[in-house]
Parts: sequence; structure tokens; C-alpha cells
Amino acid sequence: MRSKTQGNSIQSFDLVKGKRNNPYSILYVPRMFAQHPFPKSNLDKDSYWTVNGDKVLILVSGHDYSPKEKRTIPVGLPFGMIPRLLILMITTRAVLTGKREIKLSPNISQFLKMIGYEVSGGEQGSLSQLYVQLKRLLNCRVSYQHYKDIDNPMQGQFKRDMGPIDEMEFWEATYDEESNRLKDIRIKLHEHFYREIMNHAFPVKQEDVNKLRPSTLALDLYLFLCHRVFNLKRDTYISWKDLNKQFGSNYANHLDFGSRARKYLRKIKSEVYPQVNFAFEPGRLVLKKSPTPVKKLSTNSR
Repeated sequence: MRSKTQGNSIQSFDLVKGKRNNPYSILYVPRMFAQHPFPKSNLDKDSYWTVNGDKVLILVSGHDYSPKEKRTIPVGLPFGMIPRLLILMITTRAVLTGKREIKLSPNISQFLKMIGYEVSGGEQGSLSQLYVQLKRLLNCRVSYQHYKDIDNPMQGQFKRDMGPIDEMEFWEATYDEESNRLKDIRIKLHEHFYREIMNHAFPVKQEDVNKLRPSTLALDLYLFLCHRVFNLKRDTYISWKDLNKQFGSNYANHLDFGSRARKYLRKIKSEVYPQVNFAFEPGRLVLKKSPTPVKKLSTNSR
């Protein structure tokens, strides 16, 4: 069974590069992480999943060998804001260079500073937190599963391992104060993940991401909206219960999730993305046809 999901095509957008003084003024977003965000908090388990209709994304922790314990131990799942920002940077570099292999060292510090996250060395610096999340992100494994009927898996399913990282050199994540960058980090994207982002990544404005950065839920909702309004032909109804499940949120009650989501959706519309059209109905969100935050190519210009 082949996946029949349709999504954004990067060919439908102007391939916009950032400004010379800010190469990350336009960021590119992987479709699958707009549909299925990373965990928001640290989870004491080795796997995590989110459900979107008949589609499931499964995130599994990588493992490292411990010479002291003489066994492999879980690295842990990436969580919070840092892996969200890192995956945007990695995707943007891949889209703009057209290459699977990316040297993070010259780019990561510049990118994080551009979006207001200061990288500093030392025991109390932010580098230690960045190091943990970077290692978790680069070691995790992602699989994407699409069921014919999620309540009856035996009817058939499509599964694809998505990486996202195929190779990694991570010799020493130290901070060089003089050059203001991290040292010696090189990655090669998994072929399936690379093809996914080259075919389906979509652009957003870095200034919008920066405004929403204090809240992972606000950023997740913004990326979700930007993805869903693409080619939207008619009103789409999404219950808070389903959206809570899709976001893998920690809200036991979907009504609590809906209340928090409405707060951030109003903020997104009033402060970040005024062109987006949506409405609230009892128990659900209604998405309406909207212009994308970054202009799509016109039919005549393709």
C-alpha cells in the first residue's frame, strides 16, 4: 500500500534565501514535524508517538555505549524548543544548498543567535543544554506509518524509516569563544528525510518563529497552520481531541488543551499571521482558505 497523503511542494514557493545580514530570515519546515511535533517536555521513556488520523509518527531514542557500565544506554528523546529550532536550521541548510551533507559547526551558533538564543561556553553556559538536545536529535530514529484503517491494522499499512540522520561526526562539541561557534559537527541526512524535505518542506518567516519562541505550543500551532492552509479548498474541521492527540500534548483533558490552543491561536492571528482565517466552534477548530505567510508562485510564473 502506498501512502496517499498529499502535502506542500517546495516547487510551489519562491525559493527565497535569507537576507545577507540574516541568512535565516526565511526558514524551511519539514512537513512531518509540522504534522507531528517533538515532545514538549522530558519523557522518562525510550519512545514517543503522535497520531494524525490514520497516520502515526514514532520517535525512538538512540543509544550510546557506556564503557563504565559496559552496556548501551538510551541517549533520550529530544524535547522542548531547541530540537524544534535545530530541525528548522538543518532543513533550511539542506533546501538552500541542495546537499544531504551539512556542516553544523559554522552555522549553528549563527542561527541560534539570529533567533535570540545565545550560545555560551562554561559549566553554566547554554552549551551544555544545547549539547544534550543536539545529541538526542542526531541519534533518534523516526518512522512514519500510514494505516488503511488505524483501528484495524491488519487491513494494511505503509511504513517508512525517516532517519532523520544517516551519518554523523560528533567528535567534540566544544565552544570556541574566538570564532563564536561550535566545533566539529557534521551530519548526513537520511535519504528518505532529505527527499521529504526537498519535495515537501515549506517556508516560514524567521521573525514569526522568534516572536513565538518562548512557547513550544504556540510555535507548533503556527507551523501546523502554515502547513494546513496550503492548497486548502474548503473549510476543514478539526476537533480539539484529535489535535491534542496529533500534538502528543500532555493534557489529559482535551478541553484544557482546547482552551490553551485558542489562546495561542488568537495570539498568532493578532501578532504574527493576520492573514490566516479560522474560527472556533464548540469542541473544534475550523480552518478556512488563507494565504500562506510566504508568497507562493503564481500559475504563470511556474
